[in-house]
Amino acid sequence: YDGEVRQVLSNLVGNAIDAMQAGGGKLTLRTALGQDWQSGRRGITITIADNGAGMDRRTMKRIFEPFFSTKGATGTALGLWVSSEILSKHQGNIRVRSHQREAEGQKGGWTVFRVFLPVAAALRETRPALVHDELREQAPSRTREKSAAISMQVEERTAV
Repeated sequence: YDGEVRQVLSNLVGNAIDAMQAGGGKLTLRTALGQDWQSGRRGITITIADNGAGMDRRTMKRIFEPFFSTKGATGTALGLWVSSEILSKHQGNIRVRSHQREAEGQKGGWTVFRVFLPVAAALRETRPALVHDELREQAPSRTREKSAAISMQVEERTAV
């Protein structure tokens, strides 16, 4: 389970860095206790945001398809599809929002991926005895939201 979540995060961070390659940018990772708005389940949210190129609507509709890529010959064109399958296997999900900006010669935009993993699925694999206690502690009336964020600047790299 840990390896699969690591694979999802590695893919999302790698894609964000690739989107910012032209001139550098800002990559933000944030974790928080949260709730799946569709099912009401409590869990962990992981947000990966960048201020790279962004995606248009047509691209966003296809990014979770196997063998769809915007990178040309690089990569396998399976990363987001595999990530989506891994999260589904653990009763989680992934959502994306993105925007492209091309005004007055400016290029750029932003993309935000939000990964949700239910607490029960996360704990079942790592600490089965804690599932019941964690779910009880996460009752909506007693939940205190905690989060952690990491931000990093990605600078333009020049080949020497």
